[in-house]
Amino acid sequence: MKLLLLNHPHSAIFLRQLEETQKDHPDFFFEEESTEEKRISLLKEADGIVLGRLRPGDLESAEKLKIIFVPWAGVNHLPWKLIRERNIQVAHTHGNARAVAEKAFQLCLSLLGHVVPYHDDMQKGKWHGFAAGQFEDRWQTLQNRSCAILGFGSIGKNLLNYLLPFQGPFHALKKHIPSTLPLGLSSCSNDIDEVIDKSNVLFLTMPSTPETKMIISQDRLKRMQGKYLINVSRGELIDEKALYDALTEGNLAGAGMDVWFQYPKQRNEIQLPSKYPFHELENVVMSPHVGGFCEEGHQLMIQETLQNIESWLKTGKAKFLADPKLEY
Repeated sequence: MKLLLLNHPHSAIFLRQLEETQKDHPDFFFEEESTEEKRISLLKEADGIVLGRLRPGDLESAEKLKIIFVPWAGVNHLPWKLIRERNIQVAHTHGNARAVAEKAFQLCLSLLGHVVPYHDDMQKGKWHGFAAGQFEDRWQTLQNRSCAILGFGSIGKNLLNYLLPFQGPFHALKKHIPSTLPLGLSSCSNDIDEVIDKSNVLFLTMPSTPETKMIISQDRLKRMQGKYLINVSRGELIDEKALYDALTEGNLAGAGMDVWFQYPKQRNEIQLPSKYPFHELENVVMSPHVGGFCEEGHQLMIQETLQNIESWLKTGKAKFLADPKLEY
């Protein structure tokens, strides 16, 4: 079995663990791409690839390919039609789910607590609240506030654990409703509008699939009068212009965003995250898509990717597989 590691460089820990795996499987070989010419020749011989992004033509070059290992959760960037036609397995990992849930929780507390504007003003010597004689200038608490978790998968379940001390109630959106509600969850529904209407703080934690793109539409944003929206999923799940309008016209109370609509195309490029000036709004807390980008989350993603590879070598099937029909 030949495994090709694309998108060089890979973690030294990951490479060392692959060397240990190689000792237990003498017919297993792995190699990193180095040059463009070598990439093409290695793709032709690869049984499996570990990657971040596929380039156009990669799958066509990989004639023997049986499996793609994605070292994180999101697989929305893959050419699913061709993957289904060729019956290629796609393995991914939810190892950073707890970290992404924590980032959603951070964004929520920062937004409701006015942490960013208070910090910016304090740097200028400007005070708020009772010290400034502004007795109506108050931040918002999460205590006893109705919250919606829109997507009750690995991230959503971890997020509920962070929210529980604030006593809710807590409502979840899930395609398949469980027969028994998890401890602390007040309700679970597959009707997104029902869940939105019940809640004041909305956490978007669902995967990006053809079904979920633009799920937070202009009409749904209009239902969110006075509500707060936190997105740690993907920017494309929200109507970009409608979100900006909802925030500037006073319909949506605020938004905390770790995922966006525009990204740098090369390393260290300066790039605003939207064609609309969200960065000028005081009711927005911005984060540069780093939800799972902490050391603990990184290590867990490595571990689950290695578990996928080990399972594939032993059984021909990865441990954590995406569903090609659902594209997640």
